[in-house]
Amino acid sequence: MDFLSNTWKAVQNVCSPLGNFASVAGLLVSLVGFYLTIKNVTTAKRAARSAELAANSAKQSILRSGAIAKFSGAIGLMEDIKRLQRKKDWSTVLDRCAELRRVLVELQNEATELAESERAILGGVMSQIDLIEARVEKAFADEKAAPNVVKISTILSEQIVKVHELSTKLRIK
Repeated sequence: MDFLSNTWKAVQNVCSPLGNFASVAGLLVSLVGFYLTIKNVTTAKRAARSAELAANSAKQSILRSGAIAKFSGAIGLMEDIKRLQRKKDWSTVLDRCAELRRVLVELQNEATELAESERAILGGVMSQIDLIEARVEKAFADEKAAPNVVKISTILSEQIVKVHELSTKLRIK
């Protein structure tokens, strides 16, 4: 029994410091692992935030490009209306007015970078198009009452300038 007891004590004397060392080493490894985990989580959060900002920037750029294209389309429609009303092609003028109104409404809703004052300008342009459409509708219904082509061209030219200015402001932003 003495032999076993002495052997056991000898093993304990050797293992006890090793066990203590292993415990301390395990604690250090755990602390280093915890530190690295926190560091990686922080890095991942920063990367996710950067990716989100980049995605939002790309989205805004795509929306701006779409709005600029719609502004160009609106200007083209207004120039088309001017040309058609000079030819007195009133039914096509009415079709183009409806198409132009649709484009202007889309611009008002989708061009998120426009200020309220710029949205109000678009609203004014739509009002002028409605006025032109009403005059053409009246003339279309009563063939004797032809709309004033010069007046319509003047109104359209003024609105083209306003829409072009908005488009230019959006390109600069």
